[in-house]
Amino acid sequence: MKKFVLNILLFSGLIALLSLGSYELNKRLISNDPYLIPSNVHTLILGDSRMQTALNPELLPNSVNISMSGEPYIATYLKLKKVIEDNPNIQQIVLGFSQHNISGYSDSKFKDDKISRKLFNRYNLLMKRSDLEGLEYHHTAWYMLYLNQVILPNPAFVRNWIEKVKGKEPHGYPYIGKFYSSDYSLIGRRAKNDSTISRHFYKNGQIAGISQISRSSLDSMVALTQRQNIDLYLFKSPVHPYYENMIPELYNEVLGEIINQLAEYEHVRIFDYSKWRFPDSHYGDYDHINSKGAEILSVEFNKIINSPKEGRLHYITYPPTLQVHP
Repeated sequence: MKKFVLNILLFSGLIALLSLGSYELNKRLISNDPYLIPSNVHTLILGDSRMQTALNPELLPNSVNISMSGEPYIATYLKLKKVIEDNPNIQQIVLGFSQHNISGYSDSKFKDDKISRKLFNRYNLLMKRSDLEGLEYHHTAWYMLYLNQVILPNPAFVRNWIEKVKGKEPHGYPYIGKFYSSDYSLIGRRAKNDSTISRHFYKNGQIAGISQISRSSLDSMVALTQRQNIDLYLFKSPVHPYYENMIPELYNEVLGEIINQLAEYEHVRIFDYSKWRFPDSHYGDYDHINSKGAEILSVEFNKIINSPKEGRLHYITYPPTLQVHP
C-alpha cells in the first residue's frame, strides 16, 4: 500500500513538474515571439469581420489589417495592448465602431459553448480571468483551454519557434487576422438579414441591451491610445440600407451618446460611412461590403487619413449617395 501511495505521489509530482515546465515554456514562447509589423507600417486596422472586409491594406499605404471575424471589443483591447507594446512604429489605429459592437450580443459569445471555445483558443494567452470580471462566461471552456495550455506547449507558438530556427517567417498567430477579399454577394436573401439583425440586437425576442464590458473596453482603448500618443480613428463601415433601417433605436441613441462623450479627446476622430450606398453587387451580405466595395472605400479613406491634422473635425459623416456603376 505504501509503495502504491508513493508511486501515486511520484506520478503526481512528475505531472506537476511537467505542467509547470509547459506553462513557463508557453509564457516564454509568447513573450519571445511577438507579432512584429514592418517598420514602415504605421496604421493598424482592427475590429471584427466588418472591418476585415471593409479596408484593403494594399490600397492604404503603410497599413496592415489584423481584424478577425467575431472579435468582441474586450479581445480587441487585449490584442491592441500587446501589438502596441511590441510595435512602437504604430501611429494610427482604425477601429471598427458600429451599433453591434456595443450590443449585449458581444457578451453572449462568451456563454455559448462553441463560440467561447473559439474565442478562448484565440486569446487565452493574452487574457486573464480578471479581464473577464463582471462577464458571464463558459467556465468549462475557459478552464479546459487554460489546462490545455498548462499541460501542453501552445502549438501555434511552437510552430513559429521552429520556423524562426529555420530562418523563416513565423507561421501565424492565433489572435491576428487579415483582410478578407471576396467579390461574392448574398444580397437578395433577406431571411439572412433578418437572422443577422436578430442575432446582433435581440435575445429571446427582447432587446439584447448594452454590453458594459464592451463600453469599458472602448474606453480603455481610448485611454491607451491617448497615453501612447496614437491617433484613434473610429470607423463605421457601410451596411445595406435594409440592415441599417432595422437596427433598434436604442443602439443608435447609445452610439450617439458615446460619440458626444468622445468629443473631448483630440486624438479621436469618427468616420461614419454607414450610409454610403453601393450597388447590391458591392455588398457581401447585408452588413458587410465585399472586395468591390472595399476597393472604393479604401481609396476614398486613404485620401482622408492623409490630410493635414489642422482643422480636422471630430465627427465626419458621408453623404448617403455614391455614384458607382454596378
